[in-house]
Amino acid sequence: MGLGLAGCGNAVTTEVTGRVGLQRDDRGDITVVIDTCRSRVSEIIVSAGRDGLSADQPNPTLGALRAATPQSGRLSVSLASPAHPWSVTRPLALLQDPNALVLVDAGDREDDTATSPVGTTVARIGELTKDQVIVGNDSEVVSVDRFHAAACP
Repeated sequence: MGLGLAGCGNAVTTEVTGRVGLQRDDRGDITVVIDTCRSRVSEIIVSAGRDGLSADQPNPTLGALRAATPQSGRLSVSLASPAHPWSVTRPLALLQDPNALVLVDAGDREDDTATSPVGTTVARIGELTKDQVIVGNDSEVVSVDRFHAAACP
């Protein structure tokens, strides 16, 4: 399941580097964990799956964040209350259906780069603990250390 960052570059030229994962923080809020590797990110987009959409319709956006300046390295960004330099451009509104697909991607339009996204379900996000990270498009759960170890080949 390929996912291009909504509005960030195009599928033909966008360089995919780095990795995105989801975890929960100490308060239970959903946090996006990013290892940018050789690139930087300035946007995080949370989208719904493609159920019921025609081929020319974009995935519905469930939430979005933007950084004041592009960020690089190992990042941890709360979707509910992001810290500076991140700000909410669209508040997160997860679907009520526990089986609904959630896709999270991060990238930078200016650099035309994107990270390897994460795809999972609302239910799977609800099962996470703070020491676990969901990665990939099959809801694989790994430790934070394993997430970072595998992020930059």
